[in-house]
Amino acid sequence: MLHATLLAVLVGILAQTWAVPLAAHVQRDPWPSERSLRYEERPLREVGNARYYDGQPQPTWGDLDARGRLGATCGPSNAVSRCGRKFVCRQGICRNCIADQECPPLHVCRAQAVGMQPQCMRMQKKAWEQAVTDKWHGICSIVIFLASMLAAAAGTGGGGMFVPLLVALANLSAESAVPLSQFMIFCGSIVNLSCFLGERHPEHLRRPVIDYDCVVLFLPVLTLGVTLGVLCNKMTPQWLLLLLLAVVLGLAFWRTASKSMQQWQKENKLMQQTPTLETPRAHIGWLDAMVELTNRKAWQVIGTVFIWSFMLLCSSYGLPACSTQFLFFLAGQAVFLVLFSFATMQLMTQSDLAFTPLTVSPAGSPTGIGTPSYYQQAVATIARLASPSDESPGTRPRVEEPEASMWVQGTDTWSMMKFPSVAFLAGYLGGLLGLGGGMIMSPVLIEVGMHAEAVQATTAVFVFLSSSLATIQFAMLGAHIWHYALWYGAITIAATMLGQYLCNELVRKHGRYSLITMAISGVLIASLVGLMIVGTARVAEDVMMGKELWFSTNRLCNSGG
Repeated sequence: MLHATLLAVLVGILAQTWAVPLAAHVQRDPWPSERSLRYEERPLREVGNARYYDGQPQPTWGDLDARGRLGATCGPSNAVSRCGRKFVCRQGICRNCIADQECPPLHVCRAQAVGMQPQCMRMQKKAWEQAVTDKWHGICSIVIFLASMLAAAAGTGGGGMFVPLLVALANLSAESAVPLSQFMIFCGSIVNLSCFLGERHPEHLRRPVIDYDCVVLFLPVLTLGVTLGVLCNKMTPQWLLLLLLAVVLGLAFWRTASKSMQQWQKENKLMQQTPTLETPRAHIGWLDAMVELTNRKAWQVIGTVFIWSFMLLCSSYGLPACSTQFLFFLAGQAVFLVLFSFATMQLMTQSDLAFTPLTVSPAGSPTGIGTPSYYQQAVATIARLASPSDESPGTRPRVEEPEASMWVQGTDTWSMMKFPSVAFLAGYLGGLLGLGGGMIMSPVLIEVGMHAEAVQATTAVFVFLSSSLATIQFAMLGAHIWHYALWYGAITIAATMLGQYLCNELVRKHGRYSLITMAISGVLIASLVGLMIVGTARVAEDVMMGKELWFSTNRLCNSGG
């Protein structure tokens, strides 16, 4: 007992002796190995691979990163950076996709396995493979072929038909369908333009079928109207755009359909009185005819190319839409285009080279500005071509009478700016409602009394100019999906060539130009139905996502101009 007590006392003394030095040492260096651990840190390395016995692909670091984005906050401007490409930004939150249209280009909404939530998965098949293996893509290709033939007969681009078809049948988003449709329109317009460059007016054989006066006069203010209309489009709610679309296209369809029926009835009466005659044509090649006709309108062609180049240069300004610099830039652009259009009208008024309808009396002498019927004109022209002349065979006799443009109706300010004002309004409505230049210009040209084939050819020029600008801009942004562009571009070219062939066989050889006006009516009603369906879906989406349903400058300012 005594030994135990003495042992306890000895232990207590030793503990008190070493307690203070030990505490000081711990305070000075509590973790002796911390320094060695800090200096021995190394990057982590992957060792081995996990095995999944259900046959699913192994997850990657991108998959793990994407899982962390589900439920994150997002917005229209940062959807991809916040949600990645597997999730979509809906109602301000990164969520699983519901439909293919929500996914980025070349992605579809699919579930990786049964029981898993759908995500945006990258497509592996090209467009032509999908047309063979997927029935909806096959139907889309066939319908677009038929729509391209109808657009070729009308001379319009067909974008109002292409976009709804690509969205509804090919499951493309609107952001992918619009660049693709512009490329398709551009391909078709090349075929149309190549057919019309060497053609003559069916009633006035010294005049080209393309009204270059109309093109150079309308193009500056038309592009200005489109620019302002696009800016207003970004501030206008979708429901109001849908309402205006129904009113404008509905009215245009009614007026154009009425005109086509009137033309059909007149042609029926005329055919009962006079046998059908094909338009006489000189025996010269297409290239020679094109050079001859474009040389007659050299300054108009040069002016058109200049305005096209100017608008292409202006489209790359890169200024924010809601900035002082952009407002000054837009004002300067508007002043230049208006002055150019006014100068063009002045030049047309004073020029001796503007075209006048060629009329020939029974004796063969020019009779002024009065216009006989097409068949009387044809008979007189055939007699004139058959009469002896000092010119080489197969060439047209020169007629040196002065010609005046139909677009010049007076020297006062209102008479000179009436048609440019109409073109500005047409361009503004086209930009506001998202319509192409051809769809809005065809009814306007028919309304002012232009011949149906001249409407077809002149509209094709407007379509070529606008679609080429849009295609170049989208290409600079990298918005084109190359295999979709190749497939549907080839379809459009083949359909346009067939449409022009049928138009030549059924329309020009039989004098049934009312069929062109009917084709324009068909394009208008088809576009109206398709755009109304797509527009209604967008309005419903805006309501579901709680977007602002009134005018807002925020949409314009956040769009980047």
